[in-house]
Amino acid sequence: MKRSRWILTPLVLLGLVTACGRQPTPTAQRPVAPEAVARDAFERWTQATGTPFRNVESIVLSDDGTFAVVRITAEFRQTAESDWVEMEAKLECRNVGGNWQANPSFVFDLTQAEIDKQNARATTVAAAAPVAVVNGKTISTRDYQAVVQYQRFQFSSAITRLQDQLSQLDPSAEDQQFLVQYFQQQIQQYQTQAASAPTQVLEDMIDDELIRQEAAKRSIQVTSDEVQTEIEQQFGFDRNPPTPTPTPIAATVAITVTPTPTTVPMTADDFQKNYSDYVLTVRQNAGFSEAAFRRVFESGLYRTKLQAALEAEVPLTAEQIHARHILVATEDEAKKVLERLQAGEDFATVAKEVSTDTATKDEVGNLGWFPRGQMVTEFEDAAFALQPGQTSDIVKTDYGYHIIQVIERDPNRALDEASLAQKKSAALDDWLATQRTSDTVERYWSWDKVPASQ
Repeated sequence: MKRSRWILTPLVLLGLVTACGRQPTPTAQRPVAPEAVARDAFERWTQATGTPFRNVESIVLSDDGTFAVVRITAEFRQTAESDWVEMEAKLECRNVGGNWQANPSFVFDLTQAEIDKQNARATTVAAAAPVAVVNGKTISTRDYQAVVQYQRFQFSSAITRLQDQLSQLDPSAEDQQFLVQYFQQQIQQYQTQAASAPTQVLEDMIDDELIRQEAAKRSIQVTSDEVQTEIEQQFGFDRNPPTPTPTPIAATVAITVTPTPTTVPMTADDFQKNYSDYVLTVRQNAGFSEAAFRRVFESGLYRTKLQAALEAEVPLTAEQIHARHILVATEDEAKKVLERLQAGEDFATVAKEVSTDTATKDEVGNLGWFPRGQMVTEFEDAAFALQPGQTSDIVKTDYGYHIIQVIERDPNRALDEASLAQKKSAALDDWLATQRTSDTVERYWSWDKVPASQ
């Protein structure tokens, strides 16, 4: 942090020159050692400036008999409401004809201890500062940084494991090339995710807070027992394992196959050791506490429960259209298709002849019934803007160029099983997409809040 300085004004300096220039005559009651002269100069300065002070200490840093340096340390405050601040100054003193005199020009700086204290205070304030605020609830920079470091540790551990496995393969061996390529792709994927962790963690934590607040509104709860069970399952421990049922073997049948060894279930002691070792590892390598680790699982359970609640609210019917389309590769081809249709040619005939959509071409471009949310945005917007019998203009998507025709329209048609399943699956993501852009979600993220890699 930048050192704060209390610099004497010209008026105060003039007063000090006058005050310190009149050194008192040494007496038996008033020692003239450099330390005493320095303290006397300090007292004159406080009188001239009217600065409140306390806890004055002085020490002679050097003294060769003609020149000395004395350090004065004291606590100051500028107003009665201000905090006391520890500062120090080094006063130069000279022996002139047997009389010590202090240089009246000196500057008080913060002591290193005060700098450390203020830095620690600033760090605490910065850590408590929000990285985001969700409906008035602060996500602190401290919590955000902890999760970033934990995610980095997970990615680093996964990459290390994959690299170890990759090192045991022979890339020149034909029968291992698939595995080599697979591990390389996985490593690259984890590296990409690790690089985007700072921004992804922010959005994940915002989602987590949105989910928790919605769960509270719905009286959805997650118990500590549920969290414990989830953790145990992740570690492969089943506190109530099923009793194995032996397969009866007829006495007349000869056993010709070596039986597969039975996997020994993880014991409670094994689980506790594995769990404790892992918690210790993430604390040492990522600074991630056990409470924060358990919160990760708690968040997952809240997400699962809210997903189920939102799925139950998905309507069984929706506005749907029955449409067909013709897909071609270029805009010029699409223009020719549109000209043919506008000239009166049959849509089904043209679709069967030129459409590049192999899934619908032989079905004369028929897409069947579908609700909103199943097609890409450009296609959906154009299709739902049409009435039965109407044909669209050219619609461009990532798939190519489309000509769309709506055959039927129903404002409240029952969803088929696949459409209903898709809407249920997307229920939470759709809800989150709306909530994330709400005015009540405020982001204060910046790169200086991202923790340095450990």
